[in-house]
Formats: sequence, structure tokens, C-alpha cells
Amino acid sequence: SGSRFRCDGWDSFKLGAVYRGDFVSGRAARALSAMSRGTTKMSDARGGQGAGGQGEDGVDAAGRPLSEEVFDDVLRRLEASDMSERVQLFLIDDPEWRPGGPDGLTASSAEGTSGGPPSIILAIPKAAMPLQGSEMGTGAKALAGLSVLATLTTTFAYAVTVYALNPSFFDAVVNEGDSAALVSCLPVFFGVLALQIVHEAAHVIAARLRDVEIGLPVPLPSLQIGTFGCITPLRTFPKSRRDMLDLALSGPLVTMVISLVAVGAGLSLTVGASAESLQSMPMVPAGLMKSSFLMGSLTSVLAPKIMLVPLSQPVPVHPLFTMGLTGLVSSALNLLPVGRLDGGRAFSSAFGRRSAILVSFLTLVVMAVAALSGSSQISIFWGLLVTVFQRNGDVPCRDEVTGVGSARR
Repeated sequence: SGSRFRCDGWDSFKLGAVYRGDFVSGRAARALSAMSRGTTKMSDARGGQGAGGQGEDGVDAAGRPLSEEVFDDVLRRLEASDMSERVQLFLIDDPEWRPGGPDGLTASSAEGTSGGPPSIILAIPKAAMPLQGSEMGTGAKALAGLSVLATLTTTFAYAVTVYALNPSFFDAVVNEGDSAALVSCLPVFFGVLALQIVHEAAHVIAARLRDVEIGLPVPLPSLQIGTFGCITPLRTFPKSRRDMLDLALSGPLVTMVISLVAVGAGLSLTVGASAESLQSMPMVPAGLMKSSFLMGSLTSVLAPKIMLVPLSQPVPVHPLFTMGLTGLVSSALNLLPVGRLDGGRAFSSAFGRRSAILVSFLTLVVMAVAALSGSSQISIFWGLLVTVFQRNGDVPCRDEVTGVGSARR
């Protein structure tokens, strides 16, 4: 009673109920209250509702999205009732709405423009939690354990690979059988793992700030860069799309910044190193420095002489460069707008689930073309992992209607 969500009808199903209706602005709510006392006209009450009940632009007088304001009011009323321990509410777009249908001419979208799906409130039991965040069974735990061991193995293999082109290292390990030379690979090994730990730590901090519970991350091994990153499950529903966006972007953005610093520092230390130091550094093909606009730009500024070297010629680089390169590649892969990847979560939060489904499909198609053409080996393995484990959409936010705002887009 007194809620600013005017319910026009409801349907029940086995695990909950759906309530359909309109948002009522503060002015309209006050007018309706006055009407009940016989002090105002019906036209005044209607004036506070636009398409879908959100006003002409879907925001209140203070610029706050009306959907967010009304849903917060509904949640406050729920918390004050005896149902708060048994029921949780979600504000979502009506999944039964179709363009051109009977509601298509009058319903509003999440941003308050006409022609979009109307909003509904979904009520389900409080005990219902995201499936991906549920406790893993024995098989899943065993698979996660194998994934950890595989990631440690491939990461160390990557560290050895970046030293393999160094003649001194190759001669010591292969010709002399000196396994002690492998100790020189440990800085790269631990550096790559440290970047992934920072990535997940950023997710944990963002989750705590946004009151979202996340599960233990499961690392994904990579034959090319050591590790692709981690699968980070959600144990609770984020409150809003803004919270989901912040959670999704926190990890890759922090990792990319640190990785850029590592790459820049690695190039600078390489240029200033002595001839003796260069003989003990990892060696990579010069073409790797020119593999992208970003890498080429950094190399041109910090180590311009490398740009003159033939693509296939190995060049010595400081270990920080190889660590940072791995961090940049893994962050970029996780920012692809696909399913439950960080990029998929961010895109869905910023532009809505309908757009995210299409973009996710197109991205997978592009990855498949790149894999089949042989232009990118990483696309083959990453595409398979994403298709098997991460292609599906993520769990919904409590408020799926209110957007993230133009500033965050």
C-alpha cells in the first residue's frame, strides 16, 4: 500500500510471482494521495506519468532515474515488512514483450523511451542464489584442482619459453643438462601469477565495496601466455547494473595499468642494460614488439632501435617486459564482450542484455573466423574455453532496468 509502483496485474508460477504495472513519479504519487482526499483532479495525477509511468524522460526532477527511485522505495517497504526474510525482488524488462506487440506502442524501455519493453517486478524466494555460485560437487572440485595444476605448469612453461631463444640458457639446459639454469625463469613465472592475483584482488575489493559475494576463482591454463585468467563466479545478485559494471571492469583495468607500467619499465631497463646483463635476459622475436599499435608505439618511444630489427630476429628484453605483455594480452582477452567474461558483464551492464546477446554472438563468430584462418592461435584455444565455460549470460542484477548512466558508458 502506498508504493510508487502501480500494479496493474500479476501472475504466479511455481517459485514466485510477476507483477506488472507502471512507475509513479513523486508528483503523481502526491496528486493521487490528494485525490483520495478529494483535493485534486485526475488530470493532475496523470501528469506525473509519462510512457510506462516514468515521465517523459524517465528521470525525476533531481535527474535520478525514476525506475531506480521507485524500486528503492519498493525495497524499503519490503525490508520494513515481515516478508523481507522470505522474499527477494528483481526489477527486469518483461521477457514476454515483443516489438510490435500490444504493449509495443505504449511501453517504455529502461531509459524511459517509448517502444521498449515494459518493466516488471519479479518476486522469488530469498534462498534462491545464483547457480554458478553454488557449492561445487566432487567432480567440479577435482576439475578446478586440475585446472590450478595445469595453470602452474603452463605458466612455468611460458617462463621457460621466453628464455629458450637465449643461447646461454639453451646451452646450459639442453647441452649441459644444468637444471639450475631454470631458476632464472622463476621471476617471470611468479610475475605472471602475481598479475593474475592482482586481477582477482581487484575483483574482490570491488565486490566488497558493492556488497556482492564472489566465489573462488578458477584459473585457466594457456599454452601461449601461461594463463588466460580466471573464471570468477558470483554467489549473490548485484544490486544494480552500475555495481556489475564496476565489478567487471575492476580486474582488467587495474591489471592493464600495472602491465603497461611493467612493459614500459622493461623496455627502459633493456635499453639501459649492460652487454653482460643482456646475455642473461629472455629473448623474444622482434616482431612481437611490432605486433600491435600499442606495443609498436611504446617500443618506438622507449627502444626505437628495436623497430629497425628484422621481425624474426630474437632480441633480449628485461623480464618485466614479458610479464607485462602477458598481463596485457590476458586482460584484453577477458575484456571481449562475450557471455560471463569481464567484457561480457561490462557490455551487458552498459547496454542491456538484448544488445549483449547479439554482440556476444558476433564476437564468437569473429573469433571462429580468426581461428579457422590460422591468423591467431590464441583465438583457437581461447575461443574453445569461452564457448564451453563462459558463453552463457550472467546472473541478473536486482535492478536490471536502470542503466549505468551516460558518464559510465
